[in-house]
Amino acid sequence: MTLVAYFRLSWLHKELTWNLSDYDGHSFLILDTESVWTPEFAVAIGDKDSFYIQFPKTLKLDSSGLLSFSHHQYISFRCEMDLIKYPFDTQVCHFGLYPVAEPILNLELKYFSFNITGIYHSTKEWYLVNSTQKMVRRGELENYVSFTFTVRRRLTYYVILIIFPMVLTSLLIPLVFFIPARSGEKMSYIVAILTSSAIFIGLIR
Repeated sequence: MTLVAYFRLSWLHKELTWNLSDYDGHSFLILDTESVWTPEFAVAIGDKDSFYIQFPKTLKLDSSGLLSFSHHQYISFRCEMDLIKYPFDTQVCHFGLYPVAEPILNLELKYFSFNITGIYHSTKEWYLVNSTQKMVRRGELENYVSFTFTVRRRLTYYVILIIFPMVLTSLLIPLVFFIPARSGEKMSYIVAILTSSAIFIGLIR
């Protein structure tokens, strides 16, 4: 699964405040990212896979000491598949967002939305059933944000190209008993059906 994630992170730096009256009413500044402290966040995709969120080159600082930035990034990850009910299966994919640097941060999720309209669209094989997010705490670790996406496989392709031909072929096999024995076509008919079934199974594997 590949997502285009839009992040907006903000944190308070009490030592970077000023009075508006002392600076002609200037309420914000644009700072270079390397000149101030920035938190480090990683995207947890599994037990082994993770990567850091890339910060932009500049941050916005307002007079209250609030630093913020907006950034978008592609997130690609693999989902553990349960194919017991294939092709009528529903899969659950998830990943987490957690801080990896000191000091320990108290994360708070203020807004989350998942939108597949516009220029972004879901694949033709799957469609989104539900998306949720929550704050999770495990043991002594700090809080982290967990995102969960539930997707379901579209059935039209599999019904038309896989299930329907196999059902139709199965219904044709008993018709061999209605062919008169004198015609001599019983054997050729059943061989033709079995051959077409074998070729079809080989194509869809």
